[in-house]
Amino acid sequence: MERRYKPLLPAASSSQARPGDIQRKDSTDTTSDPGRQDSPGPRRKRVQVKLACDACRAKKTACDGQRPVCAPCSRRQLPCIFSGRPSDSPDEHSQSQSEVVELLNLLRSSPGEDALKMLDDIKTSGGDFKVALAHIKEKRLLALDYQQIHSPALPDQDSIEFELMARHPILYPAEIPLDRIPNVAGKHSRAGLGQQPVTAARDVGSDLVDPRLALVDFQTWTAIPIDSSDAAMAISRYLDLDHDILGLFDPELFLQDLVWHGTEFCSPLLVNALLGWTCLDALLLTDSQEPPSSAFFAAALDQWDSQPTPDSYPTLAALQLLSLTALFAGNGRKSRQLHLDAIDMGTRMRLMVNSAGVQEPLPGLDSRAASQAAWGLFSYATIYSLHSQRDDLRALTPPSALLIPARSTEKLTPELGATATPSTRVPFPTFPYLCQLWILVREVVHLRYREESPKAPILYEESYTQGTLQRLLSLGDQLPLSLARGNKTTPSGMILHIFFHVSIIMLVRPLVRDGNMAMQAVNRASINQLRRLITTYLVEFTPNSPSCMWHIGCLYLANDALKGSEDRHMNTRLSDLRLCLSGYGDLYPRYPMILIILKGLLRIAVDKALVTTKQAIDWVSQLETRKVYLILFPTEAGTVLDLDLALDDRHRADIDYLAQEFDAMVIFDELIIDEADDGTFSDWAFVNLGGS
Repeated sequence: MERRYKPLLPAASSSQARPGDIQRKDSTDTTSDPGRQDSPGPRRKRVQVKLACDACRAKKTACDGQRPVCAPCSRRQLPCIFSGRPSDSPDEHSQSQSEVVELLNLLRSSPGEDALKMLDDIKTSGGDFKVALAHIKEKRLLALDYQQIHSPALPDQDSIEFELMARHPILYPAEIPLDRIPNVAGKHSRAGLGQQPVTAARDVGSDLVDPRLALVDFQTWTAIPIDSSDAAMAISRYLDLDHDILGLFDPELFLQDLVWHGTEFCSPLLVNALLGWTCLDALLLTDSQEPPSSAFFAAALDQWDSQPTPDSYPTLAALQLLSLTALFAGNGRKSRQLHLDAIDMGTRMRLMVNSAGVQEPLPGLDSRAASQAAWGLFSYATIYSLHSQRDDLRALTPPSALLIPARSTEKLTPELGATATPSTRVPFPTFPYLCQLWILVREVVHLRYREESPKAPILYEESYTQGTLQRLLSLGDQLPLSLARGNKTTPSGMILHIFFHVSIIMLVRPLVRDGNMAMQAVNRASINQLRRLITTYLVEFTPNSPSCMWHIGCLYLANDALKGSEDRHMNTRLSDLRLCLSGYGDLYPRYPMILIILKGLLRIAVDKALVTTKQAIDWVSQLETRKVYLILFPTEAGTVLDLDLALDDRHRADIDYLAQEFDAMVIFDELIIDEADDGTFSDWAFVNLGGS
């Protein structure tokens, strides 16, 4: 019997069929077999979308993912917003969730003030938690927590460092845990780069160092508009802080003429130069386009350049103050020229005469002024050479024909020069001991960095280094107890100790690099002391003592952190680097040159893989947002930043070279980011900063 089969129709093409349109039975089947009920076809498949809009997610309804408005939102006439990224995979979504959890944990564990700052970061990131978290972690990495500063354990009893502590306790006092220092123990929050500490620092220079300053009408001395009380406070800060380090003029003779309009030991040029230097920190208090310091500096330069100025004690001091201002304002060429002018003037005045020379006796006040001017010039020249590590500022010798001046605390009456009651507030002079230190430092600088002959081999012999080291240690033993480190130490006293350890590190550096183990131990002992000195100075004195004389300690400690010796853990190096950069941050923007120093140090840090390029750029960007002078670049300051490299290649260790390398790194990084946005380059991996 022939069987009748139902005709089979061809399947619909994919272009004509839609999901849910294909039935198991053709419509003709139903008509051919009316008694058989057709079973319902399969349910229409739900369209899968990677990301639903916010409204559909809230109502838990199916979203078709259509943009800009999905079908459900179109029917309900609701705003259709897609908060996430449509390309998020399950792994990426999980990572996003973990970032949110990490942010919440950071907010819970942070003090209230820090948590508020984190919330601000989240707002500024536009709700992108990944960006906000990266920014917050970046700032926490670069922040300085004083309680986490590395504090070395007590050295072994048979070590050189222990011997230095036992035999030379003034320069190498035993370590006190940081949490035993009251102000450090109170620093529970972090101080970022350039941020002021949360606890009150020791009150320094809050009132006039001499009440006679309140009697001066400064408009009789300068044509630059300034309130006399502000000028008096600025000069008082100098006398209280920087003068005991620089010692450029006799303060009592200066004050006497300043009050009584004398011209032998004071002049309009000196007043303008002094205000130009002391008003650098006033930049923080003004919203004007022209910082007050630049007006005084320009007025003093005009007086020096356009008017015939005879050689005198006030003019000599003014030239050095102008040199100092130009240096830290970023104009190294002008600074150097002014300093050479000062040396030439001091030579013409026969101030730089040693004990072998012939020195005619001077009358009382002239002898006092000459001693102060001569040793002030010698001290500033030595500090200048210590920063530049070259000895091309004329063949200066210690002016040993003149006595090293001690800071006078006696007030002179203008008529007779008789003594009266003490007037100054600082009872512990550091300048006489600094002069003795500079005699030894000058010898090393002259022999090591003179240009007319190669480096003397004797400097690399252990016998010479040990002999000079013993002289430095003996000088430290002679410091009075008033200059030992304690709870009454003045800023200038702290800077004195910083200079001592910087001098020791400079002396032993060649042997340290050559692997001399004894000198390496001495170097490590001074580095440990330097770390404690900088920490204490930051806690106790900044920002109430706006002096930059201590910054060289940051430079030497940062170099040790960047050197990367094998016996030092990465966390210790990072801690020291943060400490130094935080110290430099406190000095900026008072002293514009600090920004160039920071760029150079961070360039070295990137090369040493201590920080990433992004971290270095972000760190500098935090500072560049502040209002500051327009810095000339290159600065031509001649300051050496890479101290080890300077022993072989001074040019590549120079501040301008390293700062230019930093700027080139920034430009290259911007190009990489642009290319990465186009998909050409992949993201750069961050350096693991927690390893050893």
